[in-house]
Amino acid sequence: MSAMLSLEQQQIFELYKHPQYGGEIEGADLVAEGANESCGDEVRLTLRLEGETITQIRHHSRACAICTAAADLLAARLEGKSISCLGELSNDDISSELGIPLSPVRLKCALLPLETLRQAVK
Repeated sequence: MSAMLSLEQQQIFELYKHPQYGGEIEGADLVAEGANESCGDEVRLTLRLEGETITQIRHHSRACAICTAAADLLAARLEGKSISCLGELSNDDISSELGIPLSPVRLKCALLPLETLRQAVK
């Protein structure tokens, strides 16, 4: 990995290459799929629920590094928590977890997993 990358950029690249929450859950209780038509990012989130608690969450992304890393960070943040925590997350929470400045186009990439999950829960 290049020494020119910031720690935040290295984290994004690492989560893109080796997502900790990558994959799918067979027989998931909730499936959310979303796409960003402007760039071609696609994300699929599968969740196992016990009551309101997210006991397991996985994502399968055919997306850029920012979208994939955002999906992984979202999964890490939500696993073990109530599905209602989703309403407490703001767009700024996601972009600040990535730790890099995002252009409006890149912000759409970063927010795709969160917006996809929000739509599925509605």
